[in-house]
This record gives sequence, structure tokens and C-alpha cells, in this order.
Amino acid sequence: MQDFFNWQGVVGTIAGIVGTIVSIFVLLKSRKIDKFLEEEKGRLAEQVKFELTDGKLVYKFPFLRRQEVTRQEVQGRLGNIPMKVKGKRYSIHYTNLVDFYHQLDEIFKGSHETQKSVLTIECTEEEFKQFDFPQNSVTKKG
Repeated sequence: MQDFFNWQGVVGTIAGIVGTIVSIFVLLKSRKIDKFLEEEKGRLAEQVKFELTDGKLVYKFPFLRRQEVTRQEVQGRLGNIPMKVKGKRYSIHYTNLVDFYHQLDEIFKGSHETQKSVLTIECTEEEFKQFDFPQNSVTKKG
């Protein structure tokens, strides 16, 4: 009977040691995850410059946060610019190209580039002229 209680104590001690080691591992892993989540939160909150250009003139939008760099958000912001022909929807060929989607993806995936990310929508002069930009909001590219 005494042997049984001795073995029970040994098994309990081993279980306690293993439990302690596992809990230390879990604690360290959770700290790593917390650190990663904080970094990711900061990365997604970074500002991305957003502009529309015909190669000569540039209209700069208010900054986007990296997490807002989606096709829907970009299309919506383009749609908020007043049109010269009231009620007409804008048309920019570039937004239908694969390059546009690659640019969105690269900016969204980008790491801590701090102010290096620029979303540039390139259009023709005719496409640029369809918009009725607010006064003094268009500058020469340079």
C-alpha cells in the first residue's frame, strides 16, 4: 500500500512539473501573439496617399488608412468627386485592369513603409476632365 502512495506522489509531481512547463510555454506564446496583433493594428492604421492623375495634373484625396485600401472604398471615393455632367457616373479604364488590383493588393500587404505607400489612379486627360474638382484642389504633377 505504501508503494502505491509513493507512486501517486511521483506521478503528481511529474504532472505538476509538466503543467508548469506547458503554462510557461502558453504564456510566452500569448505574449508573442499580443505583440503581433499590436503591430498589425498599427500597420493597418498607417496612412496611404491616394491620388488621381492624368500624367500632368494631380488630384490628391484625403489619406486612406491601409485597412481601407479596398476596391470598394477607392471606387466610392472616386464616385464622390462631383461630375461636370450632373448625374453621370465616372469612367476610368485603369480601375478595370489587373494592374489596379495588383496595386491595391501590394499596398494592403505592405509592411511598415511609413509614408511610402501611394495609391495612384492613372487616367487619360479625357477621363480626368470628366470631374468637376473643387477649386485649387488640382496641382501640376512634379
